[in-house]
Amino acid sequence: MTIRDAYSRYYTVIHLNAKKDAIQELIDWINRTENFFSSRGGYKVGSIKTDNGGEFKNTVLHEYLISKGITHELTIPYSSFQNGAVERAHRTIEERARSLLISGRVLPELWSEAVFCAVYLINRTPVPSKKNFIPAALWVQVESFTFDNLGTFGCTAYISLPPQLRDSKLSPTSIKGVHVGYDSHHKGYRIYEIETGRIFVSDQVKFDKNVFPLEGVSIAELPQKYATSPINGVPSYSTVTSGSSSYCPSGNITILSPLLSPPSDSPNGNDIDHDTNM
Repeated sequence: MTIRDAYSRYYTVIHLNAKKDAIQELIDWINRTENFFSSRGGYKVGSIKTDNGGEFKNTVLHEYLISKGITHELTIPYSSFQNGAVERAHRTIEERARSLLISGRVLPELWSEAVFCAVYLINRTPVPSKKNFIPAALWVQVESFTFDNLGTFGCTAYISLPPQLRDSKLSPTSIKGVHVGYDSHHKGYRIYEIETGRIFVSDQVKFDKNVFPLEGVSIAELPQKYATSPINGVPSYSTVTSGSSSYCPSGNITILSPLLSPPSDSPNGNDIDHDTNM
C-alpha cells in the first residue's frame, strides 16, 4: 500500500499480506501520523483519496473517517487517472527499484528490499515544484538535511560485532553481508547475509562500494526464507516471501493519497496543497 502526502510529496509504503489488511493499516497510519504531528503544529489528516476498490468501501473505515472528520474521495471505476499523482508515483518507485536491483547486481527475489530502499531515496530527493525542498525534510519540518548515511545498494557491507556477541577474543569481529537499504524502525542499515538469508539491522557498518557479492549468484544458491534481526536481537521472519519476483503496483498495491491539513488557525493554512493530481 502506497500513501502519498500531497503537501510534502512524502511517501510511505506498507506491505499487505491481503487486501483486507488495508483498512486497519490505513487507520493505524492516520493515528501514527496525527500523533507524530501533535507536537509539530497539530496537523491533522483532512481528506484522503483512494481508488474504488471494495476494501475502501467499508463500514469500519467509513465510520472511523466520519468520527475523525476526514473527507473520503473515491475515484470513478476504471478512471485511475483521477488519482494520477499516485499512479505516477508507482511508476517512479518501480523504475527506481529496478535500477537498484540492476546496478547493485541484486537478484529480483529481494525486490521488496529494493522497493523500500527506492522510497527512502525518493523521500530524500529534491522536488523542483517545491523549490527543491526535500520531502523528508518537509515531513519532519527541518530546513537542512544530510546524506552522509547513504550507501551503495548491493555492495559489500561489514557489520561490526560488539565484544559481547563474539565467541572468543579470536573470533571474527564483523559479519559480511550485502547492503539492501535502510530500516524504517531503527536508525540503521539493512544488511543481507547470503549464507543464512537473514537481514541484520545495524548502525555500525563499513561498506566496500566496489564489490557486489550477489553478482553471478543464482537463485538456487539463496536461502528460501530470510529474516530481519537487530544485531543484538532474535531474528523475526519477514512477512514478504522471497519467492516473489516482481513489484506490481497496479495489481497488488492499493493506491492512497492522504492530505495533511493544518488546524484552521494555522498561519500556514493556505500553503497546504489540496490537489493530489498536481
